[in-house]
Amino acid sequence: MLALGAVIGGAYPVSAGTNGPPVLTYEKNAIAKDLNRVTTTKERVANLQKELKAEKKAGNNTVALKKELKKAKADRTQAQAYLRADKTDLVMDHQTYVKEKKGVILDDRYALMNTWFSTRSDRKQALADERELLKNDQQALKEARTTRNADILAVNKKISDVNGDNQARLKLEDAGVKMQNLAMK
Repeated sequence: MLALGAVIGGAYPVSAGTNGPPVLTYEKNAIAKDLNRVTTTKERVANLQKELKAEKKAGNNTVALKKELKKAKADRTQAQAYLRADKTDLVMDHQTYVKEKKGVILDDRYALMNTWFSTRSDRKQALADERELLKNDQQALKEARTTRNADILAVNKKISDVNGDNQARLKLEDAGVKMQNLAMK
């Protein structure tokens, strides 16, 4: 298995402890900056549209203002694209962590099987130890999935608040995440 720090977030700290799910502060900070940029660009577009309307009403030349409005709309689209990309990075980092935990569980099951077929005299204690290790790793996987789902719901809520993405897509994704949470209970 790859080291988690090498995969997730590069050189950035990924977890509060050695056993907990990733915190991913770098990705969350990038999403917060993107949300701020989306809000700023939306306000800029709205202000330019108001100004353009007033200038048209006054009968003034609006060519320069129209150019500025086009650039502002392009900036808004770019900010939304960066937001989607950073959200995808967050989800991918969580998925990498979940995949790593699944690999650990497979290793635990293989070790449990090997312990079962061993001829050691202390097989009963070894089996109990392997089962406990498997149980702990399964709990870690559940925590990783729960953390991933909580992060996705939180990010989607923030994106929805600033109208940074398609509301139907966000609601559909939220419903899927909530169904995963129910299935884990």
